[in-house]
This record gives sequence, structure tokens and C-alpha cells, in this order.
Amino acid sequence: MPGRTSRPCVPAKVNFLAMRLFACAILLPLLLFALAPESAATFPIPADMHDTWSGAKLSEAGKQLLQKAVNADLPDLQEESESTVDTAEIALGPLGKGVIVRLSRSVFCGTGGCPIYAYVREKTGYRKVLSSFGWAFAVVGSHGAAPDLVLAGNAGGARITLHLFHYDGKTFSKRACEMLASKTGDTPSSWWDPSQVNIEPCGQQ
Repeated sequence: MPGRTSRPCVPAKVNFLAMRLFACAILLPLLLFALAPESAATFPIPADMHDTWSGAKLSEAGKQLLQKAVNADLPDLQEESESTVDTAEIALGPLGKGVIVRLSRSVFCGTGGCPIYAYVREKTGYRKVLSSFGWAFAVVGSHGAAPDLVLAGNAGGARITLHLFHYDGKTFSKRACEMLASKTGDTPSSWWDPSQVNIEPCGQQ
């Protein structure tokens, strides 16, 4: 009829849906490629694992900037005591001096450990480069410009896990995982002594 508004044709909707499906088909392999799988190989137990946190030696301005970064990641922490945050300085090669942070208050922790973040200092403040869980850490050599990081977490049953993280240009991403199991069934005097533990890739127990 004259003056009647025409309706959108059905084929246009079908074409739009097809284009979206095509875009998803292109992007999905790229996303899967970006999520690099963990290596099934084990790696040496770091000789310098830190299970005590010495505290980062920062200026008052540096402490405020770090607190600001931590608060931005976990707003609820703003009302908590500073004693709930354990820190240590780490040398990250071209990234400069970093700070690794553990939120040790019981409300944040689980059986595997406590939340752990790592930050690097930039002009405007601190940038988070790692977010994980555990209770001990080490900085180890790497094939890249920046060193790798290793975090230890509890696994129960006289076992712990070690996770290896590699810097990908923006953040430290998990690349390998191994399980340390006590050879005697009891907690060893040192988890970092290879003579006291068996080492296997995670997921093969």
C-alpha cells in the first residue's frame, strides 16, 4: 500500500549472523594460541626459594604508591591493617626493581596459600604484572630478557606445588607446574632439598 514503511528483509539478518559466526571462527584460534599450555616437563627446584618476607625498603612516597596499587586490585583491603600485607623486593632485569606482595590475613588465604601479586614501578606508580596464590617465591633465570618467577603453594598430603611464570611482555603467565612430594610421607625439613622430595609434573599423581 502507498506510504507503508517497508520492513527489513530477513536475508540481511541472516548475513549479519553469518558475519558474526565468521568473526568468532577467526578469533577463537587466536585466543587459544594466546593461552599457551603449561609445559609437561619439570624444572629444577630454585636454590633461593624465599618463604620468609623481608619487607620492601621503600620511601614513604613509594609505600603510598604501592598501597594505592594494591587497594585498586582489592578495595576491601583499604580498611585492613598494613600488617596483613607482606612484601619483598625482587630484581626483574629490564623491568627494574619490583615488589612482590602477599596478603597474609586469614580471610584472604586458603589451604593452598595466600594471594600473591607482583608489581613493577613506572612513572605514574606501580603496575601489576603477576596475580596468583601461594606462600613462597623465587626469581630464576630465563631465556627471555626478564627473569622467571616461581611460586610455591600447598597441595595437602605432604605435597606442595611449584608454578613457573614467564614474562610475556605485559604480565607473568604460568608456563609450567610441578608437584613436590615428601619421600617419607612427613613434612620434610626443607621442601627445597631435592634429596627429600620426589618431583613430578602436575596432574600425573
